[in-house]
Formats: sequence, structure tokens, C-alpha cells
Amino acid sequence: MNERRRRSQVDTSSQERDAYASEGSRYYPLILLMLIYCCHSIDRSVVAILIEPIKQEFHASDTAMGFIPLAYSAAFIVAMLPVGLLIDRMNRVRLLAALVGAWSLLTALAGFAQNITLLILARMSTGAAEAGGQPTSLSLISDIFPQEKRGSALGVFYLATGLGGVVTFWIGGMVAAAYGWRATFFVAGLPGALLVVLMLATLREPRRGRFDVPAGLQQPASPPRLHDVMRTILAAPPIRHAMLAVLFGTAVLGGATHWMPAFLMRTHALDLKSAGAIVAVGNGLLLALGTMMAGVLTDRFAKGRAHRLAIAAAVIMIAGTVSGLIFTLTGSLKIAVALYFVFGLLGTAWLPAGYSFLLGQAPAPMRGSVMAVCQAMAAVGSGLGPFLIGKLSDRWGGAIGPSIACGVSFGLWSALHWFFAARAAQQASRVSPAPA
Repeated sequence: MNERRRRSQVDTSSQERDAYASEGSRYYPLILLMLIYCCHSIDRSVVAILIEPIKQEFHASDTAMGFIPLAYSAAFIVAMLPVGLLIDRMNRVRLLAALVGAWSLLTALAGFAQNITLLILARMSTGAAEAGGQPTSLSLISDIFPQEKRGSALGVFYLATGLGGVVTFWIGGMVAAAYGWRATFFVAGLPGALLVVLMLATLREPRRGRFDVPAGLQQPASPPRLHDVMRTILAAPPIRHAMLAVLFGTAVLGGATHWMPAFLMRTHALDLKSAGAIVAVGNGLLLALGTMMAGVLTDRFAKGRAHRLAIAAAVIMIAGTVSGLIFTLTGSLKIAVALYFVFGLLGTAWLPAGYSFLLGQAPAPMRGSVMAVCQAMAAVGSGLGPFLIGKLSDRWGGAIGPSIACGVSFGLWSALHWFFAARAAQQASRVSPAPA
């Protein structure tokens, strides 16, 4: 009986090990995870295209409208660490399915809000449900693709941000213009429900740490505890600096994305539909193109050297920050749109290099928890960026362009920490070579 059980366990382990053994078998789960993150991106950023109609109906200030993503991020952060620990303890596919179903329903429910307080509470609930989406997917990807191919894989994964931008700002803008802002929330919640069914039916759980060597040192006797995770992060300068870089980088991206439609409508007198179309191209199509190209190019540039990934993220961040500062301060609509498109091309192009760097630095047994902490840092940036811009806009009498420029300038701080992370990783590799 014991022998039969042992053979069964060996057979199960073999199936898990071989589930994504071939190159072709890895891309279906990657595309599915990308589509799931696309839903996450839509549901997270849908408020951005609706700022002006919501503000008018509820007679809200820019500070209040900037507080919505901050409240979302606060709930996201509170839920992130418990969910991160679950990622390292349970079946990740089932966990992700539960999260997607919850946040899709909660996004739709936001359309029933009758005042700004209820809308904020609805968005906080959505933020809590979305907390585990990205780290769960990243943990799965790290066990589907080897380290030398993760940059390209993450380039495909982060196409979701661009595709989500197209849907949010183009389709969302048309729906809001034709049927009102409430209908946009209803429509945004639908795709996730369909993907839950597909995920449960077709996605398999890969074996944890399958590309980490030596495997015997990667598997602890028990799942990691929170203080173990935090101790690991604090003891690793490359991880610390990378997380700070992510915080400031997401402040740039979150702030500019949230306020861009309002910027075009106020500063350049565009209507909601036209502003939505421009942002759909810049924060959608071009962002997707830039992310995909960056994933492939950074793999070629890095050639398996971790510190080069961080350098690539820093250089991309600097270029994006410069274009962002110019487009927010120019008085010409043509120049603003052209440089906004450059900003869109570079807006998330640092993500494949940056997150590939982080996945390589995090130990396999606590990779989900480490990425959850990183996403909590990202949520801080995504919440503070829009809020600070809204606060500055109210203080400066609605001058949204200079306010966005202040938010974009955080990109230089982000780049500095990527350079620090690169230096720390290079020094660490000289002392103890990184796992293959």
C-alpha cells in the first residue's frame, strides 16, 4: 500500500515537472495569465477615464478624485501580505481564480454607488481583491519559464497593461460618453468572470522552484513566515533598492495615467471621447508595444547577468521621465500628444527588466511573498502619485499640467534606486555567484 502511494506521488511529481517542459507548452498559460492581468489593469484604472463625469455628478474636488486610487491602494496594501503568504502555501491557480472572480464582481458593483463615499468603499473592496493578482501570476511565470527567458515572458505578460489601457480609455470612453459612467463599471467587470472558468478548466499548477539550483537548498521544511520574508528582504540590498525603484516608478505611471484624460480635457479643451482615444493609443497600444519590445531587448542586453536588468530599467525610466516632463508643460497640443506617445512607449517598458531582476533575486520558497511585498510598495506609489497630483492641482487652482510634472519627476528617483540595485547585485555576485 505504501509502495503504491509512493509511486503515485512520484507520478504526480513527474506530471507537474513535465507540464510545461516544452517551449510551446509554456505560452498558453502565459497568454492566459496576460489576459487575466489585462482584466486587472482595466478594473484598476477604469476610474481615470471617468474622473470628469464622476466629479460633476458628486460635486467632488480634485483632492477627492485623487483620493480614490489612494484608498484603493490602502486596501490593496492591507490585503497584500496575507495573500502573499497564501501564494506560497496553496494551489496558485485556484487562488488566482478566486481573486479574479471577486474583483470582477466588485468592479461591477461600483456602478451602483450613489455618492463619493460609497464609490471609495467599492474601490477599496476591489483593491483588496486585486492584491494577489500580479504576485500570484509572477510566481507562476517564474516556475514556467527559466531565468534566461523570463524577461521576454514578462514582456508578453505586461502587454496586459497596454491592452488594458486600450479597453479602458478607448472603449471605456465611448461607453461613458454614450451610456454614462456607471455603465462603464458594469462592462469592465464582465471579462474576468469568463476567464475564471477558462483558468480552472485548463491551467495547471507548475512545480515550485523547478528552475532554481540547487533544488535541495530551495525547499524549506515549512512554508515561510512573514518575519522570515521581511528579514530576507532587509538583508538583501538588491531587493531593497529594486522595491524602492518600483515604488517611485509606479508613482509616475499611476499619477500620469490617472490624470491624463483630465489634463487633455482641461488644458487642451478636448472632449471625453477624443481624450479617451488619445490615451488609448499612448497608454494602450504604444505602451503594449514598448513593453513587448523591452522584454526581448533586455534579455539580449542582460545575457543572464542580473545587474544588467536593473541598469536597463534605470535607463528606460530616465528616458520616460524626460518625455513626461516636457509633454505636461508644453502649451502645444501637437507637441504634448507626440511626447505623450513617447512617454507611453516607455511607460511600462521598465517592468520586464525590473521584475525579471526581482524574480531572480527572490528565493524560490518565498518568491510569492517577496513579490507581494513588492506589489505593496507598488500600490503605495500608485496611490500616492494620483493623490499628490490632485492635491497640488487644488492648491494651484486647477493647474493640472505642472501638477502632473511634479509627479513624473519621481522617475529620476526611481532610476537612481535601479542603479543602486544593479551595483548591489554585481557586488553580491562577486562574493557568491547567483544560481543558474
